[in-house]
Amino acid sequence: MDLDTLADRERRLRLFELYGGVLNQHQFRILSLNLAQDWSLAEIATAEGTSRAAVHEVLQRAQNTLAEHERALGLLAAEEGRRRTRTRVLRELGQIRRRVDQLETLLGTL
Repeated sequence: MDLDTLADRERRLRLFELYGGVLNQHQFRILSLNLAQDWSLAEIATAEGTSRAAVHEVLQRAQNTLAEHERALGLLAAEEGRRRTRTRVLRELGQIRRRVDQLETLLGTL
């Protein structure tokens, strides 16, 4: 699986986790089977007694709904911003700790 596809899948799964509650039961079940259970369109179609095209349509509508909610609310974007900030702060903290260690070593030699 290509990295772009993996990143896209992870993003769709996070959107589902954040906004899945806004979907109707049918959309929720179909998207859950596809994203969380990793079922193919054919597997879902067989289980639902419908066509792959119908499953594809439900998935598209559900994902569009989730994307619309993300555009309106931005919860995932905010979460990603917090993650980037946390990573940056932890990196800076590591640099500060190394500098403190260097200063303690220097002071210990005086």
